[in-house]
Amino acid sequence: MQFSDININLTYTYADYLKWQFEERVELIKGKIYKMSAQTG
Repeated sequence: MQFSDININLTYTYADYLKWQFEERVELIKGKIYKMSAQTG
């Protein structure tokens, strides 16, 4: 699954988050899914 497969306009639960198998790192904040920024250094 990729981040682009998710509708970012919907609200999600922690249970949804646990089911996802993304290649990218994502985070769930107040029901909204966000792609995490790349770590540096």
